[in-house]
Order: sequence, then structure tokens, then C-alpha cells
Amino acid sequence: MSTLKDLSSNEILGKGAFGTVYEGVWSEKLVAIKRIALSDIASNEREEEALQKLDHPNVIKLLHVESDSAFRYYYLELCNTSLDKLSLRDGNPKKYLGPMPPTFDVLNQLALGLEYIHKSGLIHRDIKPENVLILVNSKSGKVLMKWADFGLSKPVNERGTCSMSGVRGTFDWLAPELLKILDDGDAKNGEKEAEQRGTIQTDVFAEGLVFGYYLTDGLHPFGSPVQIAANILTNKPVNLLKIHPQHARDLIEKMLAEQPEKRITSSDVVHQLEQIQPQFRIYQTKLLFDLFKAQNYPSTEEVKILIAKGVYLNCVDENGLTPLLHLTRMAQKEGENLYELLHLLIKNEVDVNYKDIMGRNALHLLCWNYNNKNLIEIIQLLIQNGIDIHCKNDSGENALLSLCGNYDNENLIDIIRLLIENGIDVNCKDNAGENALGQLCRFHKNENLIDIIRLLIENGINVNCKNKDGYYTLHLLCWSYKNENLIDIIRLLIEKWNRRQLQGQNRKELSSFILNALHSLCQNDQNENLIDIIRLLIENGIDVNCKDNDGENALGPLCRFHKNENLIDIIRLLIENGIDVNCKDNDGENALGQLCRFHKNENLIDIIRLLIENGINVNCKNKDGYYTLHLLCWSYKNENLIDIIRLLIENGIDVNCKDRNGNNALHLLCEYYKNENLIDIIRLLIEKRISVHYWNMYGSDALCLCDNDGENALGPLCRFHKNENLIDIIRLLIENGIDVNCKDNAGENALGQLCRFHKNENLIDIIRLLIENGFELESKSFDNFAYYYKKGNRDEILHLLGQQLKKMANTRLSE
Repeated sequence: MSTLKDLSSNEILGKGAFGTVYEGVWSEKLVAIKRIALSDIASNEREEEALQKLDHPNVIKLLHVESDSAFRYYYLELCNTSLDKLSLRDGNPKKYLGPMPPTFDVLNQLALGLEYIHKSGLIHRDIKPENVLILVNSKSGKVLMKWADFGLSKPVNERGTCSMSGVRGTFDWLAPELLKILDDGDAKNGEKEAEQRGTIQTDVFAEGLVFGYYLTDGLHPFGSPVQIAANILTNKPVNLLKIHPQHARDLIEKMLAEQPEKRITSSDVVHQLEQIQPQFRIYQTKLLFDLFKAQNYPSTEEVKILIAKGVYLNCVDENGLTPLLHLTRMAQKEGENLYELLHLLIKNEVDVNYKDIMGRNALHLLCWNYNNKNLIEIIQLLIQNGIDIHCKNDSGENALLSLCGNYDNENLIDIIRLLIENGIDVNCKDNAGENALGQLCRFHKNENLIDIIRLLIENGINVNCKNKDGYYTLHLLCWSYKNENLIDIIRLLIEKWNRRQLQGQNRKELSSFILNALHSLCQNDQNENLIDIIRLLIENGIDVNCKDNDGENALGPLCRFHKNENLIDIIRLLIENGIDVNCKDNDGENALGQLCRFHKNENLIDIIRLLIENGINVNCKNKDGYYTLHLLCWSYKNENLIDIIRLLIENGIDVNCKDRNGNNALHLLCEYYKNENLIDIIRLLIEKRISVHYWNMYGSDALCLCDNDGENALGPLCRFHKNENLIDIIRLLIENGIDVNCKDNAGENALGQLCRFHKNENLIDIIRLLIENGFELESKSFDNFAYYYKKGNRDEILHLLGQQLKKMANTRLSE
């Protein structure tokens, strides 16, 4: 029992008009002791009578009463705070930040408490947030809401009414009928003396105000302090629409009915709360998912608030996702608080093993989406809290596969080691037949890949895993990995196979393991040490003449994709090891065709010479009808093109070979080759008896462009060739019989092309050359020139063209 003489030194919890509340001890537990002077004891008789009568979990409990010569002492339950302290500003030291029951439970406890008070024949008459106390059980953590301060309470009759000699209570929390009493007469010390019956419905109105206040985090339903009384009297609950959920707002609206007889009872409040309880969960669930579906991770404080309001953390949305799964599926680079968020959810008994509709648990989703370095700490947290590390999703993947296919930070090896130490199956394969090693070789780009592979090998992973597309680990590695240490990784894998070979595995199986790796390398590896890797594979028995599904051996993709200067050395190595230089793909193209199409380096001539020396067919024709010479003239832009053509001619290439459209090499050169020595190449081809009189399928002769526009070589030359020697090329073509008057299908001749595209000052000389060689000028050509050509010598050219038009007109008249 507390020693009364020492009470004055105890902590003061609060002061009122007639007494002070101290913290004290009674029966070895902390209590609140309300001390009232004996001279004022009459003012507290009602509270004492009420508390001695009431015994309910949601009503403050009177534990003991005693007196001394000066004071009377009331020993009450010691509560942690009052409801009004919840809505104080952040930073206020008096703001309550402790645990709270779920939102529904707060309202339900208060409703049950007030119903009990009314059924016990009492009216409280001072319902307000300050008189709602919050008690947290220090052992169980259970939180109870308790009605307190019964100093204004009165007994009521069976109709729920009582005599009332005056209005008592705090004005902001009074029902309109009480405010009207004050408004209708003279006020005295804030109270109106009147003879009137009071009703329990005034308590219900005030309870509705408290409900609204709590659900809006401290907003009075009728507005700011200066508005409240006027708005209550005029029935304007200005903050009503801010109350959520909707069903709670509807209930409060019934509690705030302006006329007491239309107001629901405290028992009605309890009953209707039971009916709308599911709506609280639905509303809180929506708030939770809105928070967790946002673009950024929520703060732990936001989540704590919802947890305090009783949100169900294992709820599932329409997509089959829990809040935990939403968090772990967010693909964010930022978000250092994810660990804290997950720790908070786990602390509040979230189900870590819930799976989405694709069978993925939180571990899968994290390994798939989360790329921060603290992933290892998060995985440790989940493992410590019982996540199923062996869980497979609907694609057959465990977390190791998801991790190896998506995570690219340097500490990947540490995470893999953690998973292995906790028993994950390193040989798990997805539905496509691929294991973690395949995923790593496909997607991991860091140089420490070799260390990760070594770790997996040490833990028994199958290096010979073959997926359903027929790709082995080595294929995927050679296809995707670009770093210089690729050769070391390949050597590591082969060494693993050589050890197995010594234990009885045959060499044919090893050959199967590395089958097509050469194709993948030649297509994707641009490093200088490619030749060393190929040499390593050859030394270990790779079949250099293996053909892929496109029908080509490794020489095809090598010539198509490898751009380094040492390409010739790699080709020589393959030739020395018996590769078929005349292997053609399914489109009928050999390595020479691939080179002429794609190789841009000046050493192309040396590579072609090497292939010719080793018997390649220079007249190979693909299924699109293109010969080697066509592909070369179409694609190669370097100055030494003439030397390559000369080399091919010396080795028997057919200069008159035609594609499926009937075009020969000259057509392609005239459109695509832009260098100054074009004239020399054309001269070379003419000297080698290219057919200048051959007509293609569009009716053009051999000097025509390979299209269906009906124009001869003058058209594309005048349109595309920008060099000063254009006039010399045109002269060469004229000397070899080109038709200067050829028109395309649009009726445009060479002059039209020149006027539109040739901007050099020597245009007048080219036009003069054409006229000297029988160019038949038309008025349309004159008009086109006048429209398009804007250079300084425009007038001089117009004069020349005008004279030619007159000359041609006079000739026609004389005829």
C-alpha cells in the first residue's frame, strides 16, 4: 500500500478543479491515485458511487478508497495515456507512439463500455477524447480502451433519462440539445441553469464525435474549435466525408442525428459495429495494398500505423499477392529500408512461405527482382524465420536458379554459398531443363564468374546439363560471356570433364558436351584471345566440321561476325585442323560470301587469298541468286576493292555472273561504291569483258542499276556519286556504249537526276558532255533544272540548255 505521507513527492499525472492525480503503488503494482480534499468530497460522490458500481474491461477500475484527516484517496488502474495524445503533432514529447488495438477494436471496446454504462443505469455526461484512457498490459501486450472521469455522471431511470439542473461537460463535445439550452438563456460560468430531463442519447452523440475524431486522426467532425458549436447547432458536420471507411461514416452519421429521438442507442452502436466489422478489414486491406503497390518502398512508420490499426498482413489481393510478395517483387535499385520492412512484417507474424499464382515465394521474388547488395542479409532474415528454401515455382525453379539468372552484384558468390550452406539443391532444373550453371553462363557478366562456377562444381553441380533446346552449359557460356577470362572458365569445365573421363566417361561424351560451342564462340566472342580458346577446344577433341541447324560449320559465323585483325589467323588455324572451307549454309552461301558481305577491314584481300589457296569456290551462288562478286560490290567500301576484284578475276570468278534479277556486278557498283577509284574498277571489269550489252529482266543493259525503275547506270551515278570524277566515269560509260537518253519508269533522264542531286560546279561540263554525245533535251528537263538547281553558274547552264533546245527545234523544223 502507498504511504500517504510520501504521496506529495510522487509524479503528478494530472490536475482537476477539485483534485490531483498522482502515480503511486497499491498491492505491489503501479496505480493512479486521485486525491481530493475532504472539503470538496461532495463534488466527487457521484464518481465514487459510479466507479464502485461499474466493473467492465472498458471502464476504468476503482481498486481502493481510503481517507486521512485531510484528503480522500481513490486508487485507480494506471493507464498509459489518453486518446487525445494520439493526435498531437509529431515531435511533441506527450504524443503517444505506443501500441494500439486494431481500429475496429478501438471503436468496439468504446461502444461496449458505453453500452455497459447505460445498462448499469448511468449517463456519463462528459464523453470526450481526454476521458478515453489507454491501458497496455505490460505482460501480454493487450491494449484496452477505458472510459474514465465519472465526476459528472448521473443515474438514469428505466427510460434512460435523468433530472438535470444544469448543463455539464465540455462544450465542444456536447449534443445539440444541450448547446441549445446554453444558447436559449443567460450563461453563468459556462453553464445554463434549467429544469429539464437529460437522456443517454447525449452520450451517444458525444461518442459519435469521439469515433469521428479517432478515425480522422484528431479532426473534430464539426470543424475547427471556432466552428464547432455553431456547426453542431446547425447540423453541419464539415469533416464527415473525411471519415473512412464508408460504413463507419454511415454509423457515425446515425449517432450524430440532430434530434435525440432519431439517434441510435448505445446498444444499436454495438450491434451495427458487429455488422460492419468486415468492412474495416476490407478498407484497411485496401490502404495496405495501396501503400505496398506504390512505386517506392513505404516507410516503416507508415506500415506500423496500419499494423496498429489492425490490418491483416496475410491478406491477398486480386492478383494473388500478399503485402510481403508485393514488397519482394518490386524491381528497385533504391530502397535501403527493405530489410527493416521485412523484419517488421515478420515480427507481426506474416506468412513468409505464401506463394503467388506462379508458385513463387518471397525468396524467389527477391532473387528475381532485388539487386541491392544487402540481399544477402535479407535472405538470412528469411531463412532464420523459416522460409522454404527448397520451394520451386511453376517453372520448376528454386531460388538458386532465380538468383543466378537475375542478380549481378559482386557478392553473388556469397549469396550462393549461403543458399548451399542451407541445403539448396544445386542441381535443380527448370522446366526448360536448365540448371543454375546454365543461368549463370547466360546472364552473369562479372569476372568472378569463374569463382562462382568453381563453387558450384565443388558442391556437385552437373556441368554437362543439357536444356530442352539442346544447349549445354558450354554453349551458353560461349554464347553470352564476353570477358577475357572465358578461356579459364572453359578450361575449368573441360578439366572437370577430363577427371570424369579418367573415371570411365568416354571421349564421345566430352565431344557431345562441347558440340557447337565453336559456333557460339565464333558468333559472339570479339576478344583477341578467341584463337587461344579455339585452340584449347581443338586440343580437347572438338569437331571443327560440326554443322549447326543452319547447315554451316564454324567458319560461317566466324567470317560473319569476327571483326578483329587476327581473323585470318583463326581461319588459318581452322583450316590447319581440317575445316571444310566450301561448307555452305542452308541458303547456299559459303564463307567467302559471308566475308564479302560483312568484313570491313582492309585485310579482307589476305583472307580471301588464304581461302582461295585452300580451294574455296569463288563462284558460289546463294539461294537468293547472289554470287560472291555481287556481295562484294554491294557491301565492301574500302579503296582496295579493285585489288580484291582483280584477285577474284585471276582465280576464275565469272565477271558476267547474274543474280536472279539479271543484274551483274556493274549494276551494284554504280549504286553502292562511292570512292574515287570507281572508274578504275569499271575499267577493269570492262577490260575483263563484262557484258556491257547484256539486258536484265527489267529491260536494262549491263550498265543499268539492278532495280526495276528502268534506268541505266547513268541514273544511279548521277544520283549517288558525289566525287569530282563523275564526268570521267560518265565519259567511260559513253565510250563503252551507254544510252545517254535512257529514262526511268517515271520518265526522268540523267539530266533530271543531275539537277536534283549533283551540287558540284562542274555540272555544266557534264551537261556539255551529254549534249556532245547526242543527249536529247526536252522542255521538261529544262523546267526541272530551273526548279532544282540554285548554284552560282545556274544562268550559264540555263543559257546552254536554252541554246540546245533551240538547236533541236530548228533541226526538227528542217526535217
